[in-house]
Amino acid sequence: MGAYGEAATRYLTELVHRRPRGWWVDVDRLHEILQSHGAQILREALEEGLQAERFDVRFVEEKLQGKLNFSEVQG
Repeated sequence: MGAYGEAATRYLTELVHRRPRGWWVDVDRLHEILQSHGAQILREALEEGLQAERFDVRFVEEKLQGKLNFSEVQG
């Protein structure tokens, strides 16, 4: 995880400890976000989660909604 930064390591450690019976669901979703939007976008959202002490994928998704801009498809 070191390639994704200190924030990812700290965030995932907290997530696993706080959700010992269901952490893999959030980790799978975080991986999907990583694949779709890239490491920098995910890292920023994880850093915000650490600051807010929110360790759930819903928080990450909410943060991403405010950061990602989608251009309108012209038809």
